[in-house]
Amino acid sequence: MTPPPLRLLKHKDQRVQVSQEVCEGLGFESVWARSGIDEEAAVLLRELQSERCGHSWRGVLGDVDPTDSKALVEAIGRISASKRPTSVYTYWGVGPHGEAPLAVAAISSHVSHEFPFDGFPVVARCMIRRCYRGRGLYPFLLAHRIRGCEALWGSRLRGIHIGASDPAVISSLAQREAGSLNFVCVGKEWLTVNEDSYWVPDFFAPTLAYRQAIQDELEESDPYVVGFAKKIDDFLQRGASAGSFGALCEAAASLRSRHGEAWWANRVETRAFFALMESIGVLHA
Repeated sequence: MTPPPLRLLKHKDQRVQVSQEVCEGLGFESVWARSGIDEEAAVLLRELQSERCGHSWRGVLGDVDPTDSKALVEAIGRISASKRPTSVYTYWGVGPHGEAPLAVAAISSHVSHEFPFDGFPVVARCMIRRCYRGRGLYPFLLAHRIRGCEALWGSRLRGIHIGASDPAVISSLAQREAGSLNFVCVGKEWLTVNEDSYWVPDFFAPTLAYRQAIQDELEESDPYVVGFAKKIDDFLQRGASAGSFGALCEAAASLRSRHGEAWWANRVETRAFFALMESIGVLHA
């Protein structure tokens, strides 16, 4: 499968909704998102090279000359295109005395090039420059990307995935106002970057429409299917605290054996959920 190109921004520049207090704390009047990443923003990539963290871009940057801005940017372009359909863009602070790159981030339309289901974008790979961290910027960057997903997919949006090990990111996910997209931790994956390995929690925010679509296709008189539908919805609302993904897989296998593969093939929304969790790499335990 070759998904269509992803375009987060309809115009070259887009103003980001950031509070006046945070803008002033950063030393700028406003924050803007721009498609792509240019050599002026390579300072962000140089900082990432020197950090020990689970950011997946760090692996491809390891052997690049840190003084070669063009090579750093090209390396990110290659890795972004190779793993999954991805739009990379840069956040800039703009003020009366000029502008400066604040962060680089991405949205991927699919978890991989091979993933067959649409409507599961990945809000991924945000990197904030060190001197601008701890100033309340990240929640606004997260909100901006989530709004971008809602605008791009519209009614086709099933849910948004993000993997996060940084405490600031996890805190932002937990503190989002209750609404149609609430992130829950669905499990964790084992991620290796260069010679370092990390446990990375995986978060997923299903839309209300997607949750209902699963319930609709599992609406049957069989009490085993009824129980299965409830377990999935509990998982989508409360994450792994409602039960492990492995337990859901065992329940699905039992129903497939009970009702047959043709029955399972017709449960498209349910199959999409299991395919997403498997593609993310959520552990069964």
